[in-house]
Amino acid sequence: MAITDLISRIVKTCTLSVPTRLWDICSQSYALNFNWKAKHSFSPLTIIVLWVLQGYQTHTSNMERLWFEERRANAIRAQKDPPQDFPLASDRATLTQLLALLDPITTLNVRAQRGSANQVEVILSLYLLRLTVMDESAVCVLLPRLLFFFRVHELTPTVKKTRHLLAAAFQKTFFSRYTDRSIMRDTSYIPEAQMWLHTVFKNPDKDLTKIFESTTHS
Repeated sequence: MAITDLISRIVKTCTLSVPTRLWDICSQSYALNFNWKAKHSFSPLTIIVLWVLQGYQTHTSNMERLWFEERRANAIRAQKDPPQDFPLASDRATLTQLLALLDPITTLNVRAQRGSANQVEVILSLYLLRLTVMDESAVCVLLPRLLFFFRVHELTPTVKKTRHLLAAAFQKTFFSRYTDRSIMRDTSYIPEAQMWLHTVFKNPDKDLTKIFESTTHS
């Protein structure tokens, strides 16, 4: 699978010393509140992608030189041939677009797992995710504060496939509560009921209809 191959190339690029280094870079540059030891998979992967892209933007040659120096030193110690190519040399576009998928999901994970998680905020984040990232016909927005987006036809095959798989996974694990009658019978809809009392809802019927229509036609 293309995304698996990409992650494999990322692993080849990142040595054991990377987590601490990338944490410093990312926390300073993006003010992220992610925990490297988090049990879910998206925070670490998002931070890694941010670190790699930071390298592309500010010091690509330094990143490649650092990678080659470390790998060359390891190869010499192990009496093996040194590396020939930088594994992520052709992956900048894919990684940038992948970040547009991962960043909102990571934000949702962090929001859902914090000590004072608010059910309405979490479910609203899920709805927003469904209408943006998980809508395969919608543009991919790279960090809304950057005001930069990718049209569907601009997405690389790896990102298109990953987006499709993520949408299918979210549909199966959460949004099927609105489409699968066997699941509906055993599901509590307390968060949805709480939304009717939330101040952000001016027209809850209209907002919920958008979600029902999007999940039904997925």
